[in-house]
Amino acid sequence: MTKPEVFLWTELRKWRDQGITIRRQVPIGPYIADFAHLKSNLIIEVDGKSHDEAQIEYDHDRQNYIESLGYTVIRISNDDALFKTYQVTQYIWNIIHDPKP
Repeated sequence: MTKPEVFLWTELRKWRDQGITIRRQVPIGPYIADFAHLKSNLIIEVDGKSHDEAQIEYDHDRQNYIESLGYTVIRISNDDALFKTYQVTQYIWNIIHDPKP
């Protein structure tokens, strides 16, 4: 895991005491998701800036595939994972606790 992923993972795993299980490095078809809350079909990706056209296309194809399986994919920037951790965890918490109708 990257440093931002480790930083976010440290916070997300604290939720286990509240009965919320977030898994890391979850295989989904041919891809590996950074984090997943399987009960709500939420996939959390932590991304750095990419200026590589091939990487952008790969991420797009990957997200489309994962969403076609019924998952919701959210992307968190490396900077937000490191420097706005509270806001990021609250955002994730709200998605888990306020599922779409």
